[in-house]
Amino acid sequence: MKKFFCILLFTLFAASLSFSQPASVWVKQTNSPTNYNLKRVYFVDSLYGWITADSGMVFRTTNGGQNWVQQFSNSTYNFVDIFFINRNRGWALAWYYNYNYYGSFIFSTTNGGVNWSYYLYPDTMVYANVIYFTTLNNGYLGLTFPQPRVLMYTTNGGVNWSPAEIAQGLVSNFPITRIKFVNQTTGIAVGGYIDIAGVVWKTTNAGLNWVSQPVGAEPLWDLCIWDANNIFSSGGDFEYGISVSHTTNLGSNWTYSWLEIFGMGLSIAFRTQNEGWIASGFSELLVYTTDAGSRWQEIPSPDSTMVTSIVFANQYTGWAVGEHGTILKYNAGSSGVNNQNTKLEDFSLVYNYPNPFNSSTTIRYQVLYPSLVTIEVFDVNGKFIKKLKEEYQNSGVYKFKFYADDLPSGVYFYKVRIKQNYDNREFVNSGKMVLVK
Repeated sequence: MKKFFCILLFTLFAASLSFSQPASVWVKQTNSPTNYNLKRVYFVDSLYGWITADSGMVFRTTNGGQNWVQQFSNSTYNFVDIFFINRNRGWALAWYYNYNYYGSFIFSTTNGGVNWSYYLYPDTMVYANVIYFTTLNNGYLGLTFPQPRVLMYTTNGGVNWSPAEIAQGLVSNFPITRIKFVNQTTGIAVGGYIDIAGVVWKTTNAGLNWVSQPVGAEPLWDLCIWDANNIFSSGGDFEYGISVSHTTNLGSNWTYSWLEIFGMGLSIAFRTQNEGWIASGFSELLVYTTDAGSRWQEIPSPDSTMVTSIVFANQYTGWAVGEHGTILKYNAGSSGVNNQNTKLEDFSLVYNYPNPFNSSTTIRYQVLYPSLVTIEVFDVNGKFIKKLKEEYQNSGVYKFKFYADDLPSGVYFYKVRIKQNYDNREFVNSGKMVLVK
């Protein structure tokens, strides 16, 4: 059996070499300090950054990711968030469980994480999702349970916490997933419940009072403050995929749209005012815009890795982390990005779902300009099986359902060839699918 799987893996690798893949603007790093799943990444500048991982681990770099040093490790803690206001002063949140007590531990450091002090939040029925500070003293907690409120604040660096006042409504005490402030007085929080509502909270008096409003049908997982008025938030769920909310008037009104892209918008960050990125989690895609959110597209993450967190320290320095110790660095010099106008090189992404599949699967692809589209299927050895489609299509996102009733179980590849009408440029992309009967 082992010999069979070794042969199968080798064959898959050899076959995949015959299909072209788009050059990624994200490069997988080879110096990851762990194989555990990485949860959050945070950089205060181009050199100093921190990563949290499974089994209660924290890692730091002081040289722009050239190497990572483990700062903390205790498998009884589950880190859910980390935040630094400068290179030395930072905080983190961890959930804790044992037979005697459980709840949220609040960590703090004054020397960049070389040493951490921590304590259990007084109410052991509270689990905090997010921590954020605007000054060394003023900070905020977002909770998962409304006891006594889902938003807390401190004015003494986290020594004591008080409940913020929230204007009561149907969604006012839904779980908080992210908090950010435009300035020291105006802040936005997002959250919600799956299949019920995505929610936005806003404060204009330094977090003492908040007002909530529902925004869309699914929770919001992260937000990015673009400028003084423009804010983006990413969200979604397992069924409907990624959603994006956007305000152009500092949260007074929000637009909400489904991207029709499989995954969840776990993390969102903008490199420039035009180019933004979303980590989609389990769908193993990186989603991007190059026109300030008017259109969103996707590329596979390197090695088809689940990416959970993404951040830009500046327009040249970006980082993303995910499962099995994956650390990705934004490659500002990649041929896939024109750094003058931040336009990604035109190519079309393809993927299929479900995968593995039984009987049928849907192949999804994108056409940027009117083109001749050809879809072909090959077996694991690269032998041509059949042509599924050959027709002219206008720009847009398309789905094609492939029925494999006449094929035996096994591994197959599909190739999507797109030849643009206006310049005859041709782009080829491919994907692997596993048929199980």
